[in-house]
Amino acid sequence: MQAAEAGVASAMSAVALAYEHGVGVEESAAKAAKWYRAVLGASGGGRDEAGDGGRGERAEGAEREAWRDEAEEEARRLAGGDMSEYDVLSALARLYEAGDGDLRRDERMARELEFLARGARRRERES
Repeated sequence: MQAAEAGVASAMSAVALAYEHGVGVEESAAKAAKWYRAVLGASGGGRDEAGDGGRGERAEGAEREAWRDEAEEEARRLAGGDMSEYDVLSALARLYEAGDGDLRRDERMARELEFLARGARRRERES
């Protein structure tokens, strides 16, 4: 959970999958959706990973980057840790389509996410 809270995308997707299926945590569609959306935000780039406005020392930055790399590698071994953008968008679409439990059903959002997922799949195939 620490790596997910620190913004490690593969850890966030593993946490999302855990909430989606109730593995090791209480099942929660809303929390799963929150973490899946966080994965998409983390993979979008442009964020200040240190949270310090970019003023961190180089040595601290290198240490932090090494920790993130190690956490990313470890999280990829977890269920859900290797999800692609297509997988994440598709999972979100399913959650909004179903509207189970604590997440309100939103068919429009589900359709938009499915559209974005198809675009992500096309990009993944082209690369």
